[in-house]
Amino acid sequence: MTHAMCTANASGTALQMAAAASRPNKKTSLPELLNKLPWNAEREKQREARRLRLESAKLHRELGIAPDATFEEITDATNVLIARVGGDVKKRVKIEIAKDKIMQIRLNERLA
Repeated sequence: MTHAMCTANASGTALQMAAAASRPNKKTSLPELLNKLPWNAEREKQREARRLRLESAKLHRELGIAPDATFEEITDATNVLIARVGGDVKKRVKIEIAKDKIMQIRLNERLA
């Protein structure tokens, strides 16, 4: 290939890429429209609620507490686990994050 052919091919590719970028992407715009339909919006709410329930159950298992544990029980379990891991900073942070997520989920449930 000559240099002129490579340059022409590269500029043609650049033009094709620019044209493709200017066209609306149907894959992203169509689902956005469908998500606004009432039955899809309700289904999405149900999916989100299920995801939060599953995440909450996982976090409660990590801390070894019941799903209906009080704030004091959560705090006590967190302190016991932190004392058990000792100086392992990564495990300590993981326990603190689990506690914070449980508290955030409970707050969101109360506000909803």
